[in-house]
Amino acid sequence: MVAFHGRPSHVVGAALVLALATACGPADDEDLPPVTRDQVIGHWKGDCAGTGATLDLAADGTVSATKFLVHTDGIENEPRRVDGTGEWYLFEGVEGVTPQTLELKLGNRIQSLDYVPDGSELRLRLIVDPDAGLDCNFEKTGRRPAQPTS
Repeated sequence: MVAFHGRPSHVVGAALVLALATACGPADDEDLPPVTRDQVIGHWKGDCAGTGATLDLAADGTVSATKFLVHTDGIENEPRRVDGTGEWYLFEGVEGVTPQTLELKLGNRIQSLDYVPDGSELRLRLIVDPDAGLDCNFEKTGRRPAQPTS
């Protein structure tokens, strides 16, 4: 075991990870009130590099995504657009460590969207490729009516 100034390295490492994690988030995250399910249920339109991405978040926890950008695995792979359905849930965050987020499960991928306050409105932000500075901002454009049953 490696020691740093008399402390085991895993203790120093844990403290460093905690310090970095708390320093990375936006300073105003602590001021955000908890986001409710009712605030996110509805139709969202994104500005994802001109793709016309949309999200429909239903009250039953399902999501339908159209032209939703995801970062593919690998260094040289470009983000790709996906259409599909899945599930969504609110992640409450960990006080002082990670902010609350909206989590989408589309196929075998989980995507985290940040909440961004904009005056009295709430927006969602998906960071697609942090190295390229590519992100998508979603604005809620209304509630979708329930689909009629046949």
